Amino acid sequence: MGSGKPAEAVAPLQTALRLAVYPGEKVNIFMQLAQAYAALGDTAKAAKAWRQAAACPGAAREDVALAEESLGYALTDMGDHVGAERAFGRALEAAGPRRRIVLAAAHAAYAAGLYEKALEHFAQAAAMHPTTDTSLALGRTYEKLGKPGLALVNYRQAAQGIAAMSQEEQRKFYLSLGFLQMGQADYAAAAEAFGQALTLGYDPAVNSCIDDIRAIRATSRSHDRPGMRNCWRGRRRPPGRPLRPCRTKGCPSACRCSVLQIWRP
Repeated sequence: MGSGKPAEAVAPLQTALRLAVYPGEKVNIFMQLAQAYAALGDTAKAAKAWRQAAACPGAAREDVALAEESLGYALTDMGDHVGAERAFGRALEAAGPRRRIVLAAAHAAYAAGLYEKALEHFAQAAAMHPTTDTSLALGRTYEKLGKPGLALVNYRQAAQGIAAMSQEEQRKFYLSLGFLQMGQADYAAAAEAFGQALTLGYDPAVNSCIDDIRAIRATSRSHDRPGMRNCWRGRRRPPGRPLRPCRTKGCPSACRCSVLQIWRP
């Protein structure tokens, strides 16, 4: 692609491919074809060429690693996150552990909903070089896996680097942190996190969450009075139990103890 014009390079490269004899030649031509198709915006043809380059008999490990990694990015652009995670995995097999590829595999697995695999990749990337981004990614992955305690541990580690985040990223961070803390019944910390989110951008839903926390805390204090200990609304609602009005005599009409089972990020 020395001419710098991808459209003009495709036909000569296809001709060169038909005439190529040695495996090394074919790998190089497939790679140039993939780059040309990518420059033309034809991601599907680029992915096919990267796949052919990686599959060439006798291809060097470095070439296989590059072709598989590039295939992973192409498949990501096409929305095939499962295929992308597999391609990045093959790239790692050929190249060995490279943090850039490990992170690419992690993000592909997360986008595909393969949270166990994503966790494995993010943890490997963090072991290679821990950053705010990897702590945040681990927190989000643990949250998806239904492990809020471990998610909070990683969110708190990520909080140390929050100054480097954009305003919108900070707002989303505090929202996620608030919901996690609310789910753990740490209402004071949740209210503080939601308050931080509001300073970064007003959101009526967040303001409503803070009102809910105030109602929960007020109701919890009411339930601690003598004669109120048996009110089931004064405890966390068991998973799957329907939300219904509290019928305990003397319970405030605004009883909303179970809201922590409703508000999710």
